Amino acid sequence: MTTRAEKTAQVLRLRNALKAALATRLPCFYLDDHPADRPPSIDGGITPPGPAPHNGSPEARRAIALGEKAGTPVVFWIAPADERLVLPNTLLLAVRRPGFCNRAARAALEARGVIVSLGSACNSADAAHGAASGVVVAMGIPAALRDGVLRVSLSDDTTADDIKAFTIHFLAVVTEAACLSAAFLGR
Repeated sequence: MTTRAEKTAQVLRLRNALKAALATRLPCFYLDDHPADRPPSIDGGITPPGPAPHNGSPEARRAIALGEKAGTPVVFWIAPADERLVLPNTLLLAVRRPGFCNRAARAALEARGVIVSLGSACNSADAAHGAASGVVVAMGIPAALRDGVLRVSLSDDTTADDIKAFTIHFLAVVTEAACLSAAFLGR
């Protein structure tokens, strides 16, 4: 019989495998520095204690600038790097790409059989109508990243094959024009 601790450890391994798979194909950065001595919070340690988080590292700024020139997505992990402070079954990320629209990305992923949320486990009516999720705003995620926020939830039933499939579909979706906002495309 598998214990809860073993199941949690397995889900965390899969979450980390997903992050590693994406990081080998796209520039990925942590949104900000989350100190390891900060106590865990109900949101997995992602709500900033002070001003809105940002990643001001020269490497992140260069990747964003290059990505915006080339239209290449840049991914930000919205979570502490310290695994003791995260929810093992949840990966919150933000895609930064000119014109990227998380609502269009969610629809494209759903068409491929992949379900994601727009910031919280339940998608709010605001998010469905173009406004950022209230959860995303409350977390202090910078306005420039709010249209790119996606929440990936894993379960005890998630497998390594699920992670591989998600990676393939996610990479295809975040690089296709179907995920750009109508305003960006001039519609």
